[in-house]
Amino acid sequence: MPGHSEHSQDEHPLNHTFQILAIVCFVLLWISDSFFFHFSSFLSWYIPWFIPIPVGVVVLFLGVYFANSAHHTVFDPNQEGVIDSGVYGRVRHPMYLGVLLVLLGIILTTLSLITLLLWLIVFIGYNHMASYEERVLIQRFGDDYREYQRRVSKWLPI
Repeated sequence: MPGHSEHSQDEHPLNHTFQILAIVCFVLLWISDSFFFHFSSFLSWYIPWFIPIPVGVVVLFLGVYFANSAHHTVFDPNQEGVIDSGVYGRVRHPMYLGVLLVLLGIILTTLSLITLLLWLIVFIGYNHMASYEERVLIQRFGDDYREYQRRVSKWLPI
């Protein structure tokens, strides 16, 4: 959970269900569009592979970095209170951002437009969960978390 080491009690109640469903739907749609039916991956026929694949791989690895770093920070037993160091000092929801970047990196490798539409829906779901969790964290940490929100962007690592 972004911003606190005792994350499970602060998560949205449907967090795990949403994430599993979103990833399963994403993978199934991406594979079917990119490799079998080509509903919307026609751009890959016109754009040379050496452009989208390296960009997609870089975005994918950036996503893995954010998710992995956030995971190690949150599950550090020495963390207490509002976490604002490491990737949490750059963005308030680095685990969610990491997953979104991994999915975006996958999209970029085959340029599947229909999967990009699903990605936008997944982003809306993550944004809803993140907003819910932030309300819980404000109740839990008050002004400390409000100050953190003021200093650190919700989605864009600045």
